[in-house]
Amino acid sequence: MEKLNDDDTWVEVFNAETNPDSLNSTIYGLVSAKYYTFRVYSVNFNGPSIASSTFSIYACGLPRQFSVPQYVDSSTTFISFNWTSPLDNGGCPIFDYGIFIDTNGDGLGPWTEVNPVASFPRQDPYLSYFKCETFPTSTASGSPFTFKIVAHNL
Repeated sequence: MEKLNDDDTWVEVFNAETNPDSLNSTIYGLVSAKYYTFRVYSVNFNGPSIASSTFSIYACGLPRQFSVPQYVDSSTTFISFNWTSPLDNGGCPIFDYGIFIDTNGDGLGPWTEVNPVASFPRQDPYLSYFKCETFPTSTASGSPFTFKIVAHNL
């Protein structure tokens, strides 16, 4: 596996010579929030293959340390709540939030996204309020709900 350097040269970051059946690798020493490009190729007694298409990714951890969402308002047809951004964005800017409801109401799932990309404008890093009007079809008035908010970074 090779990584594209800032000077547009490729440097080997993984060599499967000692473990030829390995199909994965962990690359250390990356800089958080930096965009990296990689490619892979194989080598046999005839020499190296043509390199794969490149794949690129930001080096980010998962966002963590969310505060508890706060209740704002509700009626028989909606519930509103707000939240603050996580204290730790994982090293990359937050670009979106997914909001999920526990379809059983027990906090264990299964979870259903209530702001799917197809229905709601997305990629809003400043989103901090949501009015949920989508509930499981078997929901009775007064049923408990558990929501979770997932922050997405680059």
